[in-house]
Amino acid sequence: MPKKPRQLLGVLLLSLSLVACTSPEEKVADYVRSGNTLFSEGKLTKSEIEYKNALQINQNLPEAWFGLARIYERRQEWRGTYGALNKIRELAPNHVDARIMLGQLLLASNQLDQALNDAIEILELAPDNAHAHALMAAVQFRLENFDGARAEVRRSLDLDPGNNDAILVFARLLIAEDKHDKAIAVLQKAIEKNPGNVSFYLMQIQAYQALNDGAAVEQVYLALVDRFPSNVAFKVALANLYLRDNDIDRAERQLEEIVETAPANVNEKIRLVGFKNQYRSPDAAIALARTYIDENNDEYRYRFLLAELYLRSGNREQAIQVYEGVVADDGLQTNGLEARNKIALLQLRAGNQEQALELVNEVLEHDKSNENALLMRAGFQLNERKFDDAVVSLRTVLRDKPDSVKALGLLGQAYDATGSGELAVEAYSKAFRLNPGTPIVAN
Repeated sequence: MPKKPRQLLGVLLLSLSLVACTSPEEKVADYVRSGNTLFSEGKLTKSEIEYKNALQINQNLPEAWFGLARIYERRQEWRGTYGALNKIRELAPNHVDARIMLGQLLLASNQLDQALNDAIEILELAPDNAHAHALMAAVQFRLENFDGARAEVRRSLDLDPGNNDAILVFARLLIAEDKHDKAIAVLQKAIEKNPGNVSFYLMQIQAYQALNDGAAVEQVYLALVDRFPSNVAFKVALANLYLRDNDIDRAERQLEEIVETAPANVNEKIRLVGFKNQYRSPDAAIALARTYIDENNDEYRYRFLLAELYLRSGNREQAIQVYEGVVADDGLQTNGLEARNKIALLQLRAGNQEQALELVNEVLEHDKSNENALLMRAGFQLNERKFDDAVVSLRTVLRDKPDSVKALGLLGQAYDATGSGELAVEAYSKAFRLNPGTPIVAN
């Protein structure tokens, strides 16, 4: 064999032998280590893949589950966070960091008894852990045991003078005691040391609001906007503050600035149009919506918004023209079908039942589970006393949308008409639990 091919073969065999020598435990450790590194770099999606790779080899890895819990928490995917933390509690009940995270989640979801039990267990595991004492302080505060909360705050801060969770509970205690100025001073000092902690700012706002100091509240919101310029929620909160003060001009300017700095944010543009409609004039709102449509005719949300604005101003024919434009441009795709539903509803309200039914049937021909079309068809079927057919239509809706109050109310009517009293009561009861004020149930 020539020398070069023999060398290549040797390299290949060496590589294969190295791969073969990598044990499952080593692979798992590498995945978790890589996941931790990627998480610290803020690369959540890649980090998630690494943790899941580890779990494919071994489902019982607390550290991989903890990595996923931190990712879900960062994304505010609370169901996933809760599931991952519960898995760790099952696999490794002595995992203190995970237990503290779970305790905080239980507290946030108002499961006070469970949070207290967990806090007690955690302190037995880690009596010198500042975060564990901060969790107990928060639980005691929520239970209105202020003396107990104060004692736990002191223990936490003795162990870690910069513990953010303990500082927050301390500020809450001061506010509860009407010592607002002291709470503000404590929080300001905390902000100076840790300006990235949003909770300190929000607690300051609470203290200033208790003092009816609107100017100070505004300054805190301005600080939040300056510190977190990409967080639209703080800018919207500032606009709402101006609205509460009846300062329409400043609120409008704030919402306009949001759109200017985030021109691709459709929701904020829709918010601004709604503001114009409510606080300026329908014409101003319509003009702005048309501007957005001119800029991006393929964003159908603007076109549906424009049609709704026409309807609110009593201009039914122009609304229909907008919907017809959507039908023409989107055909039998999602938006085109929804526009047909909108036209059908308007035709139905105008007494044009044949045209409405024709559109509904056209939608269902291409999307057999279309919720709005099925609801309208069920309405037709009830009017025609085709109660069994109505039940089929409505149960099709509920298969995909089990909490559809309208479908449940209509289903109750259909069962009632066929003499199925128990089924009618069941449907009405569920609708009432979901929305006690729904007219369908009230009738």
